[in-house]
Amino acid sequence: VRDGAIYGIPSHAYLNGFVYNTEVFDKAGITEIPKTIDEFYKAMELIKKHTDAIPFYTNCSVDWALYPWLSFPYIEMTGNASYKYNDFVYQKNPFSEGSNHYEVYELLYNLVADGYVEENVMDCTWDSACKRLNNGEIGCIAIGSWAINQIRDAGENGQNIAFMPFPNNIDGKQYLTAVMDFSYGVSSKSKNKEAAKAYVTFMLEESGYALDYENISLFKADLYPKSFQELGDIEVMVEAADYGRGWAFFQTLSQNLSLNDLSEIQRIIKAGAGIQAESFEEIMQEWNRRWEKNRTEEMKKPDSEENALTMFLNERELQLSVTELEFIHAHPSIKVGYLRYQAPFSMEKNGEFLGVSYEICEEIKKCTGMQMEYIGYDSTKEMLSALSTKEIDMAACIEKQDVYQEKIRYSKEYITCANALIRKGGFSAEVNDSSKATAIYGEEKDYWNHISQIYYCDTLAACIDSVEEEKTDYTIANFYSANYYIRENRNKNISIIPSTVEESMHFAFGEQTDDTLVAIVNKCIYNVSESNVHLFVQRYMNVENDDITLKRFVEENAVLCISIVAIVVTVILLLIIMILQEKNRSSQKHAVEMKRYEIVSKLSNEYLFDYEYATDSIRFDAKFAREFSFEENVSCKEDHSKHIELAQILKQLALIKESHTSATFQMQGRNGEQTWYQMIGFPIKDKNGEHIHLIGKLVNVQKEMEEKKTIETKAEIDPLTRLYNREGLQKRVKECKAPIMLAVLDLDNFKSVNDTLGHAGGDEALKFLAVNLEKVMGTDTILARYGGDEFVIVATQVSENEIRARLQALIKAMDTEITFEGIRKKISISLGSIYCTQENVSMEELFKEADKELYGVKQAGKNGYSMKKWNMI
Repeated sequence: VRDGAIYGIPSHAYLNGFVYNTEVFDKAGITEIPKTIDEFYKAMELIKKHTDAIPFYTNCSVDWALYPWLSFPYIEMTGNASYKYNDFVYQKNPFSEGSNHYEVYELLYNLVADGYVEENVMDCTWDSACKRLNNGEIGCIAIGSWAINQIRDAGENGQNIAFMPFPNNIDGKQYLTAVMDFSYGVSSKSKNKEAAKAYVTFMLEESGYALDYENISLFKADLYPKSFQELGDIEVMVEAADYGRGWAFFQTLSQNLSLNDLSEIQRIIKAGAGIQAESFEEIMQEWNRRWEKNRTEEMKKPDSEENALTMFLNERELQLSVTELEFIHAHPSIKVGYLRYQAPFSMEKNGEFLGVSYEICEEIKKCTGMQMEYIGYDSTKEMLSALSTKEIDMAACIEKQDVYQEKIRYSKEYITCANALIRKGGFSAEVNDSSKATAIYGEEKDYWNHISQIYYCDTLAACIDSVEEEKTDYTIANFYSANYYIRENRNKNISIIPSTVEESMHFAFGEQTDDTLVAIVNKCIYNVSESNVHLFVQRYMNVENDDITLKRFVEENAVLCISIVAIVVTVILLLIIMILQEKNRSSQKHAVEMKRYEIVSKLSNEYLFDYEYATDSIRFDAKFAREFSFEENVSCKEDHSKHIELAQILKQLALIKESHTSATFQMQGRNGEQTWYQMIGFPIKDKNGEHIHLIGKLVNVQKEMEEKKTIETKAEIDPLTRLYNREGLQKRVKECKAPIMLAVLDLDNFKSVNDTLGHAGGDEALKFLAVNLEKVMGTDTILARYGGDEFVIVATQVSENEIRARLQALIKAMDTEITFEGIRKKISISLGSIYCTQENVSMEELFKEADKELYGVKQAGKNGYSMKKWNMI
């Protein structure tokens, strides 16, 4: 073992395929080995019709025996050793009808669904399978060639055991996958290396071990074992190793669907047997959704003509429910309205939608794969009208106003900023009752409701111009937009006065919009970090015509230009350079001052602080100091370990100083409760780029964290029964302490319930069972729907007698009839359980043992329970 990898020389290789009983095939009238899936299926029909044997044995409960099914879709179906990493990874939705995986696993599903397999697919052992295949009770099984001798030695009819490839041929040839078996290696610390090497050489080159056990030698030109010499035109291939892009793509795509997970093969078998209430098509569709979740643009074939945006996760993993995935599948494209004149949040350049809202929409596209058609509007009123008439599905960049409350619904905010008063003159200028305001026509904002003198314009830029031209005294807008248009229009002698009133930007939805779309958008907004939103703002705050140009210089310095023209060319150039430098210094100074106003406006009405680098001290505003019992001025050089809250805040400050980002943490308040806070800091630099101040705020984000936790909890709940799903169960059993009781149960004859009452009636039966589970088992148990009609109960630190009493009560409560749409149907349950007093118990082992107990109950006639006291040691 080196760096986590294992190095050695493979002892031999075995082949994946089918081991079959020749006598059973002969009795069924099968004269040739099937070479296509249709021929194989016909052969299974003949065995069932003309013999008493089970045509095909799934080995479902012996999970490792299902390994051959993992390789069949690759080499056996393509004859291409490089297919897995050079072709398959680039195929979009590779489990759709007609694909290799679909055809291979549809065969397995149909064999089970049509009754060509063992009666109870969850009841088998490997030893039993070997014996029954040997004596002719089974027609064939899918297994590696390593098992041939084991099956031959399991009874007296070994001469009837043979091997065949997976039933598929390409241009008349069949292909087999060679799988490397265990490897030999010599320890680097061995004191007898030469003897060890001699032993390995003997085993590989002289012992004949591979041929004796019907395997293929990898180190000498041995003949194929006898079992393979009669197969006809076959070719053996080893899957091509690829640790480059293809292999990396496969690992990325596998994050949400592991194609090496044998439980996925078991799921197909259980669905075919009616143990799980889902169809093969539903499984394949879900596989496609999970597989495609991480696909990126580079994971497309180079010659692909597809232009659809593939789904992938951005920054953090986005968890979407089945309902949300189904909504996205049903609505691959949505229409989004935007405002043309609300920079930097929403704007139009050369007919294209830009701004912070556009960036958020693009993040939603990346997270969901939904295409977006953008439609521009001149005013909020016009856009909301289009939303009400369903011309668009959602509207971007809407401020939350009470006047809209009854007409639309809002998403979570994606940015919050302070409003500012914009007027001509200095900061000391007053606004009184007689002052006249300017507002955008059709913008129904709360703060205009009580203003009697209003002059209306079409855009914010026009409103600012009216103030500059002294047609009105002031207008109100958010700080970012006001700053943008003043710079763009080069308004002079205009002041921006930040206020404590904040407004937030949201997406808006009509009253009839599906709640699922709102939930998806909210999840995506949560997925975008605040630091990224801030970067989006900075990106679009740059005004194109704000650059210093000769034309602008001439317009603003006419007298100076006349003088410069009279000077020689060299002097003119020198003066221009000097003036440009002065302009640059002024621009930097203006940028620092503008940044101050931006920060002040953003931090208004918050717990504010100001850290000074030179003195290594921090100044808290009075509100901050009062809330947390701090001094207003604190030296960071002193020891504050006795003041827990102050020490924690200074610790977070140190992190922000280093990373210049935000930090989220819990802190105990004066009421003794732990509360979530977010600390945000904005550095201010001097003209040399050195940090001089860090202005910041502390925000109570307890509500946002609780909302996030609620969303995460919903992802762990089964939507039908409201019990935990498999993910929720697995998360909670990790915390269980002994003694532990684990029970596995399902509805008896659930397929018959579905056939009689329909799938809606079957759902009612499942909900009825869930209600009784909660009623009988109590709140000190973990209840989960594991899949289909299979449920799991986990109880910890409950006495054996108490849990037996509850299980008996549950069996009794479920021994009844239910009525659905006037049709009555008898129902009952079977339950197997394990009671274990051992600590650090393996839940997987408990589950397997409980499953065995469940099988015993079913064999005994169902409608009952069994509980076994068990210890893993």
